[in-house]
Amino acid sequence: MAAFKIIIDCLGILYHILQTPPLVFTELRIQMPRRYPLLGTNDTQCTKCQRAFDYRAEQAIWDIGCPSKLRETLPLRTSVFRKNLHGGKYPFALDHSSSPSVPRLAWATEIQNLDFALLMPELIEGLTDNERAIHAIALNAITDLLKHGPLEKMIDALPNITIATKKVMAMNNVEMNRRIIEVLKRICKIQSGIGPDLAFYMREILEPLNYYFEKNHNQADQIVYKEQLHKDIYDQLDEVIKLFLRISGPEIDTAERNIKRAIPTYQINREPQ
Repeated sequence: MAAFKIIIDCLGILYHILQTPPLVFTELRIQMPRRYPLLGTNDTQCTKCQRAFDYRAEQAIWDIGCPSKLRETLPLRTSVFRKNLHGGKYPFALDHSSSPSVPRLAWATEIQNLDFALLMPELIEGLTDNERAIHAIALNAITDLLKHGPLEKMIDALPNITIATKKVMAMNNVEMNRRIIEVLKRICKIQSGIGPDLAFYMREILEPLNYYFEKNHNQADQIVYKEQLHKDIYDQLDEVIKLFLRISGPEIDTAERNIKRAIPTYQINREPQ
């Protein structure tokens, strides 16, 4: 009888275990103390997140933190371009004989002889400067290169330009992205022949801007307050995409495909030929 009672008790325990949801075991397993504590628990969140992309993610002994749900925005700063400009590195300077309302640059070297692949990324980095005069000089220099530079050199510099723009747009700063969009518009309007080659880089250029498009798209008919303080850049982004499509020429299919990959919800309306 005693053995029979033990068997009945064991069957009851087994039945209770089978009826227990798996979530309970998960919670119990999470609450159980580790035999060895995680390493690097006192490090910063930025350091922890870097471990998730190297060999330490597979060792299960490091604290890899948790992904941040907030969109980190970096402020405008003192750019490296400003330091180089004051150090006389660049072959141009502000033309003081020009009107203050329409500043011009005085070039010491023929623009056609410059290395665009090296100069353009540094000028784009100069757009991140928090001093208005400095980023205005960088924008004027970019405009001069577009107006007087050969198309072949601009095409060769496209990979470097793409990397530089993505690095700048990673700051997630609205004002900074407006400046980048202005540069993209000038590229399309001044050097329209770059369109077919630019079509292959549209995905990398537009991907960081998808956030602003989706933000405007999700607002629908909602009332947006403080519009004067936080102007939306959706219209500027839409204008740039239309310019991309207009100058893409024979590579319009490639341009449309890369635009849809960068901004999946964007509605492309091809203009009649």
